[in-house]
Amino acid sequence: SNIYRYQKLATEQDQRVEDERTRQNAEARKLVHEMNNPLGIIRNYLEVLSLKLTDDESVQNQLSTLREEIDRIGNIALRMKDTGAPEDLAQGAVNINELINNLMGIFRVSHFSTHGISENLNLDQKIPSLTSDRNRLKQVLTNLIKNAVEALPDGGTISITTRDQVNINGSQFVELKIRDSGPGIPGQILDKIFTPIESTKGPNNSGLGLTIVKNLITDLDGSISCGNSMEGGAEFSIMLPRKLET
Repeated sequence: SNIYRYQKLATEQDQRVEDERTRQNAEARKLVHEMNNPLGIIRNYLEVLSLKLTDDESVQNQLSTLREEIDRIGNIALRMKDTGAPEDLAQGAVNINELINNLMGIFRVSHFSTHGISENLNLDQKIPSLTSDRNRLKQVLTNLIKNAVEALPDGGTISITTRDQVNINGSQFVELKIRDSGPGIPGQILDKIFTPIESTKGPNNSGLGLTIVKNLITDLDGSISCGNSMEGGAEFSIMLPRKLET
């Protein structure tokens, strides 16, 4: 009968979906295994460098930050083993200004010095530790700073500002602003900047980075807006709930 035929087709479709999911998970496990090999080598070299440079505190801090980033990559890789598993929100105490300073330390060495980029930090020291997800915030800031660097191929300035106690409709937020002195965001891009469309970086870049940023901020119950500053460069403003430790 027709009902039996439709049921059979539906069962076959479900089986194909399940087979594809199994195949993807097997591929993910293979990739995780392959990624862990170079990550292990990098960790070992960092340990060797750390032992050789024990007298340089600033270098030790940078090496420590690099180790944290490598561990974060490892954790992301582990989550790839089950491609359908959502990442839980990891709530903990986060010092926003310290997180920014740590990331800027990495970008100074890896990007700013080679691109002739200067920085301007104006961080509100009154901001308390917030209850938030450190890794999600780090991913957001890394994406936005990297985008700002890419907007300044011939040098320029990246400015980051934080501000405590911004009241929006009766609720308290902490504000983070990232601005660059580049050419700004074209109007046709600005209209759909948080959707996965072709970006100004070329056809091979889908603009997923800012879509991911928006989704991460949504996970944190915050908001993100963007526009062009009076000086012409792109400016992103993030509002994070001012949730304090209990």
